[in-house]
Amino acid sequence: MRWSLGSGLFLCAAIAAVVGISVASPRRGRAPLQRGHLPLSLTTTGIPAVAGRVLLRGRRPLRPEVAQSLVAAGAVLTDRIADTIDVIDIPTEVPPDLIADALSLLEEVEFAEPDCIVDAEASVSDPRADIQWHIPHIGTPAAWDVTIGNSSVKIAVLDTGCDANHPDLQGKLVSGWNFISRSSNTQDDHGHGTHVAGTAAAATNNAEGVAGVGYLCSILPVKVLDANGSGSYSGIIQGIDYAVAQGAKVINMSFGGSAPSNSLAVAVQNALHAGVLPVAAAGNSNASAMHYPAAIRGCLAVGASTSSDTRASFSNYGRPWVDVAAPGVNIFATFPLGTVTMGSSPGGYRSLNGTSMAAPVVAGVAGLLYSYLGSSATPLRVRSLLEGTAVNASRDWTAFGRVSASEALGRATQQGVDRNGIVRNVAVRAGQWRLGDVSALRGADGASYQVQSPTSGATRAAEIEVDLDGFDGILCSLQVRVRARCSAAATQIVSIYDWNAGTYDVVGQAPIGTAAVTRTYPLRSAILSYVRNGMIRLRIRQQSAATIRGVFDFVSATGFTN
Repeated sequence: MRWSLGSGLFLCAAIAAVVGISVASPRRGRAPLQRGHLPLSLTTTGIPAVAGRVLLRGRRPLRPEVAQSLVAAGAVLTDRIADTIDVIDIPTEVPPDLIADALSLLEEVEFAEPDCIVDAEASVSDPRADIQWHIPHIGTPAAWDVTIGNSSVKIAVLDTGCDANHPDLQGKLVSGWNFISRSSNTQDDHGHGTHVAGTAAAATNNAEGVAGVGYLCSILPVKVLDANGSGSYSGIIQGIDYAVAQGAKVINMSFGGSAPSNSLAVAVQNALHAGVLPVAAAGNSNASAMHYPAAIRGCLAVGASTSSDTRASFSNYGRPWVDVAAPGVNIFATFPLGTVTMGSSPGGYRSLNGTSMAAPVVAGVAGLLYSYLGSSATPLRVRSLLEGTAVNASRDWTAFGRVSASEALGRATQQGVDRNGIVRNVAVRAGQWRLGDVSALRGADGASYQVQSPTSGATRAAEIEVDLDGFDGILCSLQVRVRARCSAAATQIVSIYDWNAGTYDVVGQAPIGTAAVTRTYPLRSAILSYVRNGMIRLRIRQQSAATIRGVFDFVSATGFTN
């Protein structure tokens, strides 16, 4: 028998209806469930398991109503193994241990369980891998136990090119483009790009040279820097656009300058909207001054750390613009076989220092995350996993700490759930309170919260500040919903508080009139800085040239957390 896929939420609801349960927050060390004693909730353990799969052994056929509920909810009976074990595929957004626990409560089921991931001992045959201290330091072998990447995942290396003749890069490079000579020749005439590419994803376990963090991920060489290691913003922007068009998932930019650029920021945002994560070096000036493109919102800015997890003496620093740290001292990786601007290395390998080396370490981990998450991967989710699992080391000079490949991939194996924020507090920030209370903003039940604007001034505003909590876990996506109206034509501006920067960021704005309108504002940039102790803070402003009464019917936020 073969069933068809459906909604994960429907599956949860269907099983809950049969066995009388609801989904709750993750926890560990659960007490065993007793058949016939239905708990009020079931909780996910976070044990690494194959997403979207449950194994089940029955005592007898399922009751018709149970089987029909599973069919309608989207379960798929895909195989029978060991003669008596059914393999059931479920929507990937549903934690498999919750479904397994629910099914185990049925009398006709002997047992049901997630298809857990075993911990194999990953090792590589690259003879110089033992020199690469950064590989074990960030837990890369444990990450490889989860996934060794996928050749369909391209890491675009925007740099000086790559040595296509290098034995540790052969078979890893896909056809790229040279924006310096306007040709398809992406050969490295400087040396920097080859080292960056090998750090990110040199051929691994091939009995040759070194290992790359991204293991099986492919490298898309995009030459935007000349033989002197210099390039222009326009060339970089073209390189970003090209990488996006070629299907890259990660863009590594191990270069930068001191000047901000709106054009470069647009290119970065376009990449994010296309599902691509830009990773950039924070710079080597031993300064807190912003470095671009790393400091552009949406770029993951990477500083360099040492083997003792201290800041490298040359690395730029500063919360919140430097997001994470990664090893960037004595990084041993591929180098062009011939003589280039940086010199020569007859063996084709060399140790280099710099945030240029730290960035591709992170890009390689990002490639592994894209490989594992597949179609569910987004820049926000990958970035949140990298930032949310960073270890405390280096947190005194970066926003989140030093990247950990093992923690990021380990967390990725845990299934995410939606978190709906609950309004806990509301305060009037512009205007005077007229009517309503906190409960009025929690649902569309006819109640409202009203604020009268001042009676004078060029711009009259009704503005409230709302705190919502309940966002435990690593926030991978977030959208805000506001239902409101106004006594006259006005503009609604919704902002969210950045706890790291101490400022509000505008999420979106739109015209608003006398008819109640519900608008959804998705966040497309970094998210973790908007959450503190499970809480986010919103500012909702309705402004007009006339005296107005702003009416807020409800405010809500939903985030997807791991």
